[in-house]
Amino acid sequence: MAEKSSIVYWSPAFKRRDGMDWNMLYSDPVSVFEQNRPLMTNIVKGANFFYCPAFSNLSRNTFSLKNPISSHYDFLEDGTVKGKEPNHINAWCSRPPSIEGRKMMEYGLSWIFFTEDDIEITLTSPYFEFVPHLKYASLVPGRLNISKWFRNINLEYCLHPGINTFGLERDETVGYVSFNSENPVKLVRFEMSEKLQQYANSGNNSTTWDPWIPLLDRYRKFKETHMNRLILKEIKKNLVDTDTDL
Repeated sequence: MAEKSSIVYWSPAFKRRDGMDWNMLYSDPVSVFEQNRPLMTNIVKGANFFYCPAFSNLSRNTFSLKNPISSHYDFLEDGTVKGKEPNHINAWCSRPPSIEGRKMMEYGLSWIFFTEDDIEITLTSPYFEFVPHLKYASLVPGRLNISKWFRNINLEYCLHPGINTFGLERDETVGYVSFNSENPVKLVRFEMSEKLQQYANSGNNSTTWDPWIPLLDRYRKFKETHMNRLILKEIKKNLVDTDTDL
């Protein structure tokens, strides 16, 4: 019998402020296991960590998020961020420092995930590969239940003390998203409609209309108001892969 998969819907979550559609900047996330499998050596199974359930179970459901174009920045004395190349991903100082002496920067790529299954995701730095941007900053990690809330997954970096520059190379991994599921995760891409963007905006800005409440309370309200059903209905109208067997 085939192993049951958990369907996770995902989409780029860019804002169309400039009238441009930035879908082409977002390649499909690839599991850490599949990303590294072509490099697997031919040593005996007992000595190869690819056959260790502790590694394979985690890495199969951990997906890498890639940077589409090289982007490098300087942090100016007035608190702004200036790109060094003519073409780069937007970045900005997202908030005052949360840790003394460490500037905060948000990078202009966002993703959104949703599922019918009870799954928490964790966003972390890409800990299983060499990525040059970690010499400048650490990615601010986070955890969220994607069946009980609908909001963007953003890249916010906490610069190391005394650092006033930041850079990401083309195809560099910007972060890992891990899905805490006993089942294999199958990613299905959808397009953000205007209605889905409105739902996401409500989740993104929930602290402005209902501040200082625990996530569990937000999850309860989300279910009580049938937001999960409304979002799922709209997602299924906007699937990119319409041949996906769901």
